[in-house]
Amino acid sequence: MLRYNLRYQVIIQCADAFVVLAAMGLSALMRLNIDVGMVAPPSIFIPTPLLLLLALLIWLFAYRVAGVYAVQPGDKMTQVLWHLFMGQLFAVLMLMGVLYLGFRDFSRLQVSYIFVLTTLGALGVRLLLWTIRRRDRRLFNTPRTVLIVGAGGVAKRAAWAVAESMEM
Repeated sequence: MLRYNLRYQVIIQCADAFVVLAAMGLSALMRLNIDVGMVAPPSIFIPTPLLLLLALLIWLFAYRVAGVYAVQPGDKMTQVLWHLFMGQLFAVLMLMGVLYLGFRDFSRLQVSYIFVLTTLGALGVRLLLWTIRRRDRRLFNTPRTVLIVGAGGVAKRAAWAVAESMEM
């Protein structure tokens, strides 16, 4: 059985944090430059450092709750994408709640930009890491080792069976 190692966990969580912060910044630029929605002062569309920190914590928490970072051997890409979508949806709903309670002037149109940008960014990061992982499995996976006690032909057959088995 192959398990994701700590390197993969750190890379994916740092990449997700970068995607969220980049989406917050890009959504502000989009809201300022695309002439859609209500007219308001530009300062309303620029997220504060507190809001950036809250959004980062919300996304990492929502991904953790939705099982985005859960290590499941044999997960198919559709399962990974489903967990990611559920994490995205949970994060956006939590962000909307925080914005309603503490940042009422924040644009709802900008929240939809954030949702789209974080979804596309998270998908891009996962597809990139999935491609890298397929090329070199040892980079992100830690193989389980098995000690075989025996001698002669029986030990060689056991070693061959373990090496060929996908479950070990």
